[in-house]
Amino acid sequence: SAAGARITRNVLRQAFNYAIMLEATDRNPAARINVKKWGERERVLSDDELRTVWAACLAPQEIEGLDLAPGTALALRLAMITLQRGGEICGLHAREIDRAGKLWIIPGTRTKNHRTHVVPLSDAAIEVIAAAFAVAMRKKSDDWTGYAFPSPRDNQKSMTRHALSRAMQRLRD
Repeated sequence: SAAGARITRNVLRQAFNYAIMLEATDRNPAARINVKKWGERERVLSDDELRTVWAACLAPQEIEGLDLAPGTALALRLAMITLQRGGEICGLHAREIDRAGKLWIIPGTRTKNHRTHVVPLSDAAIEVIAAAFAVAMRKKSDDWTGYAFPSPRDNQKSMTRHALSRAMQRLRD
């Protein structure tokens, strides 16, 4: 894939630049490798498709053959409500939420432009976040702690962005 080629080229460039710094070599053969440019996406879901995805995320267990964990379905719903990037959704931590002000304050360390981003939260977004913390904590609780969308292997880490991509692929299929 174009993305895989770009990542491979970038890793090779970094490795050879490091070798040049150590004087292990005097040139970087990966410096002039060109890879396919990113293409703009023009595909947008129709209103009917959005309704179908929303309905599937409301009750994934009712769709035969759809393997979609409740937390992942909630993450997709939150992405649809807030229009935030998948990585920002997956990394949502309780410390980022101002419940009284109904704000999600994403620190610059987690944003693409490295600037703090403040997201106003609708009642629907608060409801989804509350449900996510209940699923994450495996109990109905008003005490939000940790990640809203924890990794299934380690609840001290967040779900990965790729989990949402894979979930969307399963929904599409």
